[in-house]
Amino acid sequence: MIGREEWIRIGKNILETAVIGAYETPPQIRRTEFQVSYPRVPAAEDRSAKAAARRGAKTIIKKLRRAANGIARTGSTREKAGGARETEPFEEKSARAEALARSFLLASFLLREDPAWSVGGFRVADYYREHILRACTAGSAEYLGSYPYLAKHYRSGNMQALFQHTIEAGLLSAGLLICRGEVWDLYSQAEKDTVAAWIRSFAEGATVPQNWQLMNMLALAFLHRAGYPVDPQRMSDLAEAVLQDYAGDGWYRDGHSFDYYSLWGYQFAAPLWCVWYGYEHLPAAARKFERYSNDLVRTGAALFGEDGRMIMWGRSIAYRNAVTAAWPANLLLRDPAADPAAARKLCSQCLLQFYGERNILKDGVLPLGFYGTFPPAVQPYSCSASPLWCAEAFACLLLPPDHPFWSENEGGGEDPVRSGRDRRGETPPGAAADTVLEAPGLCLTRFPYSGSALLRSGKVLKERSDRNGKLCYAKLCYSSDYLWEAADHAQQYAITDGTGNILETPNVLFWAGYRGGVLYRRAVFDLVPEKEMHWHNCADLADIAMPLGLLRADRVTFCTELRPLKLGSFGFPCGDPHVGTAEKGAARAMILSAADPAGRPRQMAMTVFDGWDALDAEYLEGTNPESRKSVLLTARFRPDGPCTARRRFFLSQVITKDSEEPFTEDELFPVRDIRYDPDGSGCTLRLADGRQIPVSFEGINGRLSL
Repeated sequence: MIGREEWIRIGKNILETAVIGAYETPPQIRRTEFQVSYPRVPAAEDRSAKAAARRGAKTIIKKLRRAANGIARTGSTREKAGGARETEPFEEKSARAEALARSFLLASFLLREDPAWSVGGFRVADYYREHILRACTAGSAEYLGSYPYLAKHYRSGNMQALFQHTIEAGLLSAGLLICRGEVWDLYSQAEKDTVAAWIRSFAEGATVPQNWQLMNMLALAFLHRAGYPVDPQRMSDLAEAVLQDYAGDGWYRDGHSFDYYSLWGYQFAAPLWCVWYGYEHLPAAARKFERYSNDLVRTGAALFGEDGRMIMWGRSIAYRNAVTAAWPANLLLRDPAADPAAARKLCSQCLLQFYGERNILKDGVLPLGFYGTFPPAVQPYSCSASPLWCAEAFACLLLPPDHPFWSENEGGGEDPVRSGRDRRGETPPGAAADTVLEAPGLCLTRFPYSGSALLRSGKVLKERSDRNGKLCYAKLCYSSDYLWEAADHAQQYAITDGTGNILETPNVLFWAGYRGGVLYRRAVFDLVPEKEMHWHNCADLADIAMPLGLLRADRVTFCTELRPLKLGSFGFPCGDPHVGTAEKGAARAMILSAADPAGRPRQMAMTVFDGWDALDAEYLEGTNPESRKSVLLTARFRPDGPCTARRRFFLSQVITKDSEEPFTEDELFPVRDIRYDPDGSGCTLRLADGRQIPVSFEGINGRLSL
């Protein structure tokens, strides 16, 4: 796919295009888009080295402060030690910390390859060595504040307060170890003590009891390797706490959620810790981390399309291809399970998803979104430098040039998804391959013709008012080809009023197991803990992977009476597609076809078989990550009048093609017959390919898990 030199070129381009300005200018990311909670620096600002040098560091800091005008400050002006006034908003300090640490992590991989790398007439190693020291030095205009300093000036002396700096101290520590000879070793002893003291304040400070703890561990590992004493009991306690987050199948539970933090948080940092500290000092913990990493890479390729495209899913999606960092990190371990050639292919393809033909740096800005700016996918904690978490993907440069990751042919190695094997055995030719991960409640599907990947999650709990969380986690499925649409009913059920306005959507998904090729889950609408389950509307979900998409045979239970309901397809990333229709018996289908923004032919069809009254197309704007205008196919149900029945089956299908070849009749209408169980517990589907698939919700209440 691409070689080591291309990785280096792309990494340098990210920093030279979007981060590094003049020597006196600290690392910063320019922002052109929407308001977020952290400050932005306008992209239109003159970035020339000479102009920035004339402004000087003090002028840059003033501009950063002015850029934060209008942003809510955390409390009033604070007093600095020595009587000076602390006027910088805390969010601005956090943003500067992210820009420094995350960009330096990327630079550290590159400086190992090219210690003499220069930008604008100065050496990048000298640049980071200077700005790291300034950031850690009290009294400097670039001082980020130690843990006690931040606690005193921003949290009224609370020494249990939590600061984003903890994360950045861990990343900064990793970078200092990675390019130790180019930065750390060139400090004087006094300078080393200054930097080490700043790092120690966060390594030993309060932290969030989830993936953050690994950053404390990396910071402590750095201090140990740099010759400073660390508390072995604290390190042991942190490692034990992190291991308790492990759920199985290579996945850690990060708070309530299973998401990419398992990969770009736990499965990136834990292997580094094993190499730098664990194998030598806590071998039992290191062996567990190694085993858990191996568990992930054995099945993790199913998260990606055959072409390496990742799925837009979960929070912090602006970190993008950092998700692939788990594979080179695994290969750093003593007994790794990752296939080197397959790992390189996956990492390279995912890198090119964002920095190939579709270069997200085209405006000189790392956008907050996926391919471009997309506000619905951004969390309140995001800041201008957040996307630089992508630096982790470049951990592959830690593997030497003669490592099999670089030397073996990328076409070699076994892909357990492509070869047709899933977690349950052989997959019939031409069928979709399901990889079922019970521990995190994930079903990962690879489709045989498009090669696209689909993710279905079943252990999701969000507050009913958390629309961002529901969009990122609680949709019925997420695709590598069709990015999630910021419409509440896109790939989700929604209860509406009589005019179609949405009243309720699910905020909880329960996992109920996988049997006979059918994935079972339960979606609960606007669940609140103080109400019993029977006072909530819910949908028992049964979906079956077909060669081109998903067939649904769901049962919706309304807590009092039948309510209007709608269900949307994926968003189709074209505002003016050709719209076709087809019918067979009582089943109806709508078909969309057009070229996507990249010029690729795309087709999508939604078929309704039973339960639905109408199927139509909705034309949307500003809700699709790929296209300003998009189309959503929507199935609708509206009760005719008062009805004592509270339970109803809804059967539908959404399928896609990435070619101009028309859908066949059997593809559009795969269901030949539906036989419902008399007691309402399920149904049997007779399909066009001759299969009979029983769907049974009997006993589902005893199988629900979060």
